[in-house]
Amino acid sequence: MAGYEQYLPPGLRGPLKDIFGMARVVGEGGAGLLNSIRQDPMAVNQAIGDSMVGGIQSAVSDPVGTARNVIRDTAGTVQRALTNTAVDYLPEGVTLTTATPDQLKEANDARYTDMASTMAMAVPGAKALGATGKIVGRVQVRDPSSMGSLLGNVSLKPSSSDASSGPGILEALEARAAQMEFKPSDRIQPATGGAGIFDRDYQTPAPSGAFEDLSLKYPRNPDPSAALPKGDRARILVDKREEISSALADRIRATGQLDADTRYFYHTDGPVYRAAKAAGLSDTEAQSYLRDLSNNVAATSPRTKVEENLRNATLVMAKDSQNIPFREIVGPGTIRPDGTKGISEKGYPMMTAKGGIHGGLLDDVAATGEMDVARNPKPSNFGANLSGNRSGVTMDTHAIRGTLMTLNEMQPGSVPDGFILPKFRDQYVKDPSVLTPNMIDDTLASQMTGPKGDTTKLQTEYPVFADIWHDAASKLGVSPAEAQSMGWFGFGDETNLGSARKTPVDIFDDRLSVTAQALGITPEEAAKSVFRRKIPLLMAPFAAAPLLGMQGYQDQNQQ
Repeated sequence: MAGYEQYLPPGLRGPLKDIFGMARVVGEGGAGLLNSIRQDPMAVNQAIGDSMVGGIQSAVSDPVGTARNVIRDTAGTVQRALTNTAVDYLPEGVTLTTATPDQLKEANDARYTDMASTMAMAVPGAKALGATGKIVGRVQVRDPSSMGSLLGNVSLKPSSSDASSGPGILEALEARAAQMEFKPSDRIQPATGGAGIFDRDYQTPAPSGAFEDLSLKYPRNPDPSAALPKGDRARILVDKREEISSALADRIRATGQLDADTRYFYHTDGPVYRAAKAAGLSDTEAQSYLRDLSNNVAATSPRTKVEENLRNATLVMAKDSQNIPFREIVGPGTIRPDGTKGISEKGYPMMTAKGGIHGGLLDDVAATGEMDVARNPKPSNFGANLSGNRSGVTMDTHAIRGTLMTLNEMQPGSVPDGFILPKFRDQYVKDPSVLTPNMIDDTLASQMTGPKGDTTKLQTEYPVFADIWHDAASKLGVSPAEAQSMGWFGFGDETNLGSARKTPVDIFDDRLSVTAQALGITPEEAAKSVFRRKIPLLMAPFAAAPLLGMQGYQDQNQQ
């Protein structure tokens, strides 16, 4: 603190000295940062940017005002750290003389936690980056004329460290949290063409054994003559299966998708496998990574954008490899509007609370290595498609809409009212030509099946739609997954797709580029750390295309 204390008002000196002296809390970053501040405070201010305390320059010119602003702007944690002693953290009614050793320890830990938060707020990114003990020499400003907070306008120069000694999961989580403090347009952007880690050879698959026929696992009613859910509304699709599949095939041909790369949307297995091998994984490890990535992407896909989907999946994998339960918050974490702690890591939103679909699917994957196809046919098929098994169809919102709108094109007015949202039924009856995607009830229904006393709930409408797409694929000479992918893009304008033509591989490469920049490492180092399940992917600012209808309202059919 010597040489820097003069810049701080008395009320801040003690607490900050406490903080900087606590290697247990902040590692070696505090000392290194202080040395740099002491040597060249203005240069550090330029590198860090205008932080919450107004920058080092403000501390030099107006230390008292700086301290006042800190307390005013962060009246919760900061004020507690500056004014409270460990006594103030004891339970109500407990004094120093009556406190147990455990209560005293908890009180001190709580005080030091607030102090650590004070430091992190005073110097953005110090906690995240200080753990390396090497941040000062690697700080770079992308636009020296623009003052912005760390990891916004400012990033780290690539390090020459091996992946084994590079950033860990906490550094990645805190870097992601820091990015979220800025407007999307001010966050780190992916380099043109992404990180350049993946090839785009979609037709050379990853090595694998024989795949099972996914269609044999669809949740069918054991009694084929039994009525389907919601008043047997899907019966017309069963009866007109051949006609609808032929019309679908003709429409796909007309879109030109047979000659487009979008046909290979699901062909991610080869590029991912080869990138993992290039990152140093063995053949067995690369195949294991591909399998686990596919399962975890599928499990975290419902109602989630693709880039969030990929980030969340890699976070789950990083935590699992380090024996951290996916529900355990180890980074900054989210904070609810009422000030209580949320259930997700900041920047990695997942539905993992009681009844949350992501948590349930992840539990299934952890317990059995797969998802229950009877209860969750879509994510189950989605994961299999990504891993190389394209014998099944991922029946998403757009495939459902495309099927019903094809039926209406063949026979206007023939879509059962059970598939039309109630508020649009009268309108559709009066004029079937007005059928639009937003009028369709695309939530697939389930029913109880089996003998009395031994019934099972199955999403029996799923195979009705999937069978039609299987037939269309056969007529086109492609796999069922390819047919659905081509329909997804080919009918996109009609089904309200609104998605960019990017594959999961493209988006993964973009995320690696952002991750490398944010953590100050090379793309190759970022790839090694991600494939080694050491860190999760970070995110670029702009919303990516939803992956096969997995975003928000587009995933209403997920049960």
